[in-house]
Amino acid sequence: MKILMCLILGITLFSYGCSSRPSLTAQEEGPYNECETLVVQAESEVAAAKKEGAAIFAKNDFTVASLSLKDAKALLERKEFFKAKESAIRAGTEARKIKEIPKQAEAGIVETEKQIDTAKAAMIHMESPSDFREACYYLEVAKIAFNKADYVIANLNAIKARTAIKKANEEPVEAKKAFAALDAEMTMAKELKIGAVAPDLFKVAVEAYELSKSSLAERKYKNVLESSARSSMILKTEMKYSTNLYVEQAKIDIAAAKDAGAADLAVEQLAIAEEALFNANAALSKADFVNAKVYAEKGSTAAKEAEAKARAGKEVVKILKSASVAPVREKTTKVKNDRLAVKPPIVKVPVVEKPVRPVVEVEKKAVKTPPIEASKPVLVSKVTELIEDEKKGSRNDVPLVVVAAAVVVALLLMIFFTRLIRKKVTKNTSA
Repeated sequence: MKILMCLILGITLFSYGCSSRPSLTAQEEGPYNECETLVVQAESEVAAAKKEGAAIFAKNDFTVASLSLKDAKALLERKEFFKAKESAIRAGTEARKIKEIPKQAEAGIVETEKQIDTAKAAMIHMESPSDFREACYYLEVAKIAFNKADYVIANLNAIKARTAIKKANEEPVEAKKAFAALDAEMTMAKELKIGAVAPDLFKVAVEAYELSKSSLAERKYKNVLESSARSSMILKTEMKYSTNLYVEQAKIDIAAAKDAGAADLAVEQLAIAEEALFNANAALSKADFVNAKVYAEKGSTAAKEAEAKARAGKEVVKILKSASVAPVREKTTKVKNDRLAVKPPIVKVPVVEKPVRPVVEVEKKAVKTPPIEASKPVLVSKVTELIEDEKKGSRNDVPLVVVAAAVVVALLLMIFFTRLIRKKVTKNTSA
């Protein structure tokens, strides 16, 4: 093969050397020679790929390589060195890629055979017989295509065989894992009594569960996965809906407790309720429906306790306010009654009798009235007595304001009687 490649390269170089080259300047000589070398190399690689049957097993890739080589030659003749260089590199890359296809197909077949033998030793052909048979089938197709030099088809079938054997290895594990998860969900659903909440849907989920269980026993893992997925979807939906009702009820109870004044009168119970609601939401987000329900019920209970405590606290505050207002009202009523019960003191004003004088004397002199100052000692003594009694506490039930009012009334009465007496005296004198 190496001798043949060298021979082809030598013939190609000789043919290029014998052919007429375009006239080149000194500056064009270097780029031309570089591109010419790349074109010659690409041409030899395309020829080698064609010899290996690339035109048959990699028709599209070989066409791209051939056209790129043709473009490189034409561009080189037109002295478009940059484009010629790109086309030559592309032609060589495609040719080398085509040459790797047989090697890839052969390596893929060998790797697939190893995986199938390993799976057979692990009894996968017993665990997942359908997928194992599928892998063996694609391996045989790949070998037949390789022997016919159809390397692309051989490589594709080798890949399909590896995919099937991988599925055969993983499907039993996935099926068992899916059924175990479904079994746990079914237990949770029964604990939450989903059968009473949604009997029809729960019946469908149970039927899918039983089908999954029987398929697992028969090693029909594909059916196990499908039935488990269907049953799990129904159970999760109903459990989430049912648990969410408890969470929403807890939210309503907490709001009612706050409206009742629990934030001030039942702080501890309200904090417990809010913490339980937070934990319920966290459990619900993790699909832990049992704990979510437990926390939600705890939150509702604590919220109701907080509401009851808050309402009781409000009643206590109301009673205390009423009790504090009653003594004040009673005291006020008593003072008012005491004020009404106090009678002003009666002050006796002494009447001074004077001898009757002649009329002539009356005409000459003005009438003299008894002086007001005469009763001052009596009034002063009375006021002094009242003040002393107030100081001694002998009249603790009569306020000082009442005493002052009585004194004023006494003064007014004294003035009234004094004027009345004066008028009587004046009339008698006139008579």
